[in-house]
Amino acid sequence: MGWLHYYQRDFDQAIEYEKKAVALAPNDHWRVHCLGYMMLFTGRYEDAIALEKRSLRLSPSEGQCQLNILGWAYYRSKQYNEGIAALKKCIVLNPQFVLPHLGLIAIYSELERDEEAKHHAEQVLRIDPEFSIEGHWKLWPDKIQAEVERMNRAWRKAGLK
Repeated sequence: MGWLHYYQRDFDQAIEYEKKAVALAPNDHWRVHCLGYMMLFTGRYEDAIALEKRSLRLSPSEGQCQLNILGWAYYRSKQYNEGIAALKKCIVLNPQFVLPHLGLIAIYSELERDEEAKHHAEQVLRIDPEFSIEGHWKLWPDKIQAEVERMNRAWRKAGLK
């Protein structure tokens, strides 16, 4: 039910359902990760970081999704070096995963490391030649409009449309 509410942009209700799921299965790494994910996209970055670290401890071999959200939470909380490290680890686990490349574009743009941002934009288009910023937001709703605008600026600066 949490994901249904998330995609309906009913973020508060989505979090309530995910909290209940974690209460019922506190050692289920995926439930913990899902709650961390929802915390990220509602502006609760420190909660997202703590939950993704917990999820990684519960299942260290299943880290791709957790590292991605962890990297994004670090980015949004302006902990750029930690974000870079998490997102690079995620890419090592799955080089074809677009989302960590998008995160690195955002971080490198903030740090004015434009060549590195452009490199990751090229990777995004190599993996998904049909990528569009508008299409991305249809798949990945975000409650924090200022963050959406911040990322859009970074992605456009690196050459994405």
